[in-house]
Amino acid sequence: MIQNQKRERRSFKWLLFSISVISIFLLSGCGLKGNLGTDGAASDSTAALSVEEELVQFVNVDLPGISEERDSVVENINSYFSENTKQDTGEYLQYLETEALTKYDAYLEKLEAISVTNEEIVDLKALYVESAKLQREAISDMAEALKNTDSSKMEKAKEKLSESQDKLTQYEDQVKALCTKYEISTTGSFSD
Repeated sequence: MIQNQKRERRSFKWLLFSISVISIFLLSGCGLKGNLGTDGAASDSTAALSVEEELVQFVNVDLPGISEERDSVVENINSYFSENTKQDTGEYLQYLETEALTKYDAYLEKLEAISVTNEEIVDLKALYVESAKLQREAISDMAEALKNTDSSKMEKAKEKLSESQDKLTQYEDQVKALCTKYEISTTGSFSD
């Protein structure tokens, strides 16, 4: 029984680590440099933003501007994995149930409220939202797995993290494709 509990704890820690790695990818923007005016603001020749302007706005301004709740959840998850941490599993379960999921829900609400109008950016945002929702579901599944010592629920959480990573990869690929299509230079994690 003790062996099984140790294995469950290692599996849970690996799962939380995977969430933190995926979150880092979600957090990193690509640092787009696009068709901006001389003062750094998007040029406003028409009421609607061009695809280039909306892409830069979404990746460089909108996403980083709403990440505070998610950042704190990721920071806490990362601290759980610190070698010097001796955090109780029960306390961590309580954190996941009462604080982490609440903060992540607030983040998702802000994410879904971001308004984009160009079809290509709407599709891009949809991939990002799908990835974030799958990650949220994985955190919920982990909490349930801890609460009930349920290895099958932990496996479901792992699967959702994998699906989330797939969606995030599709998002990154789409950002790269749009940057190439609209001749937007990139810096940071999306640079080749």
